[in-house]
Amino acid sequence: MGDNSNVQARGDNNNLQARGENCNVQVRGENTNVQDKGDNSNVQAKGENSNVQARGDNNNVQARGDNNNVQARGDKNNAQASGDNSYVQAWGDNSNEHVRGDNRNVQARGDNNNVQDKGDNSNVQAKGENSNVQARGDNSNVHARGDNNSVQARGDYCNVQAKGVNNSVQAKRVNNIVQVKGDNSNVQARGDNSNSQARGDNNSVQARGDYCNVQAKRVNNNVQARRDYRNVQAKGGNNNVQAKGVNNNVQARRDYCNVKAKGDNSNRQARGDNSNVQARRDYCNVQANGVNNNVQTYRLKGVNNSEQASGYNSYVQARGNKSNVQARG
Repeated sequence: MGDNSNVQARGDNNNLQARGENCNVQVRGENTNVQDKGDNSNVQAKGENSNVQARGDNNNVQARGDNNNVQARGDKNNAQASGDNSYVQAWGDNSNEHVRGDNRNVQARGDNNNVQDKGDNSNVQAKGENSNVQARGDNSNVHARGDNNSVQARGDYCNVQAKGVNNSVQAKRVNNIVQVKGDNSNVQARGDNSNSQARGDNNSVQARGDYCNVQAKRVNNNVQARRDYRNVQAKGGNNNVQAKGVNNNVQARRDYCNVKAKGDNSNRQARGDNSNVQARRDYCNVQANGVNNNVQTYRLKGVNNSEQASGYNSYVQARGNKSNVQARG
């Protein structure tokens, strides 16, 4: 599957991650969030029945709420999950099922909160129902309050604040500052030291650094992320573009890495219930089908890996550099 490549696929509220060199993609039904970052990138999209995946070296993942799924893979990975029916897996060398690192602080309050804290001296606080927070990079700070907030900050000294209902905020590049508040606002931030403020539900925020395009809208999502020639497109409920919230069509490419995922009964490569997901990175193929699939593929060190994962009515195949992954539930 290339270096550090991981794949997850789930029926309703499907998650798909295809990674080359630590490239992450997640796909979800209604209120979908898709983010594709550069090297050592992280992706989160949350809500009830939320799923979190973080991969690469020294990753930390925390997920709280009902029916959460958390996976952390790579070297020195850290994973934490708490709540009802939470599921946590951590694989790789020196993996810890708790958060370790330098001076990390994480606080989560409310129902079904999801918090991720990554990097040195990073601080994350999430409060409200179904709030999502991700902070990555050195000394990054993130605060999120409200219902179904999604906040991601990446790079050194990144600051992100999101308040309101169904906010989706993405900040990339160094020293970016993004704030989202209010109704139906659009924000674009480009370059170093860029500042943006947006207010409203269904926010659209764009932040661009090096070849990096990000668009996010919480309900009826239209998400595009490009970083190092990477493309990700995902859209909310019944949008007539490349993807649809239920009936999702998501494509992500990174170094010959293709990901397609679709919602319920969509006429393309995958379907929501019994969805078909394909991810390619360095000639690796991943397919997952089933309802409410909880499918996990592991990347262990070495070549000629043979791995198996099980889920609920799940079927997964992944092929990388001479590696084989099959899962059946």
